[in-house]
Amino acid sequence: MSEGPPGRLLEIPNNRSEQVVAAAARLFGTRGYHQVGIDDIGLEIGISGPAVYKHFRSKHSILVGIFDRVVEHLLTEAQRIRAGTSDPATALDALIDLHLTLVVDHRAVVVVYDQEAPNLPAADRARLRREMRRYVDEWIPPVAALRPDLDEPRARAAVHAVIRMAQSPAIFHTSLEPDALTTLLSDMARAALRDGHRPARRS
Repeated sequence: MSEGPPGRLLEIPNNRSEQVVAAAARLFGTRGYHQVGIDDIGLEIGISGPAVYKHFRSKHSILVGIFDRVVEHLLTEAQRIRAGTSDPATALDALIDLHLTLVVDHRAVVVVYDQEAPNLPAADRARLRREMRRYVDEWIPPVAALRPDLDEPRARAAVHAVIRMAQSPAIFHTSLEPDALTTLLSDMARAALRDGHRPARRS
């Protein structure tokens, strides 16, 4: 999986299986999962529809691959952020930016996730939930340091609430430009998860 910055999450990579996943993510996001066929995915990367089956047994398995890619990307980046700084405010700022970049740059993929994840087989849902718990775990130490008034269950609940708030643009339309929307959501997230640590004023 990609370990690059969030904006590169869905670039077409060199590996063919990863090309299928990246192309399908864009198509599912723009057209909708049920409106995209295997032939469409193959055409996107210059191969035939049947050739896609050399890498994935079904369109559904491609969808699972997309979700695995997104969750693994978030976890990898969150771990990198936490390893790179001991300052909780800096870490929290970077974690918020990570999630908002995913949502704003890849809104369509978040829409697909919200729509289709509940329909995954139980084993896939359980695996993704485990990975998302690990992702949330990376948020807890900086939040606990900045919000000593919150015990661990409350800190965890606050992080989940902020993540869902950050993903809210996936379910409503706004006239705000991406930069303005990012700034608004970022300020709201920081206000919820800091205690006496004001976010840096943005120009």
